[in-house]
Amino acid sequence: MTVPTCLLAGHDYAGWHWIDDIDKGTIVKVMTGPCAGRYRIVGHKWQSRKGGPIPSWMSDFDLVLQTCTGASGMGFSLAQRLEPETGTPAPSSGGRNREAAPRGRG
Repeated sequence: MTVPTCLLAGHDYAGWHWIDDIDKGTIVKVMTGPCAGRYRIVGHKWQSRKGGPIPSWMSDFDLVLQTCTGASGMGFSLAQRLEPETGTPAPSSGGRNREAAPRGRG
């Protein structure tokens, strides 16, 4: 977990290659832990390196799902937390709950 954003990551070679390609608008549910809740995917990002410091843009989102992509990059699905009963965006828990710009690979 990265305050104020929840960061969940999985290795592409361990079956998590899909986590950065979740369709925009999809509702995902984190079942347990400090990030438990419902989130809506609002966009994607990609960076042309693996590792390094946490990018500053992550704090703009409530949940970031990350995996490696190819030999030299990382892909991200970005999400905002939803209210439990209504499915509307929750008051910000730290992230600014904004829509992400399209990612580029190149």
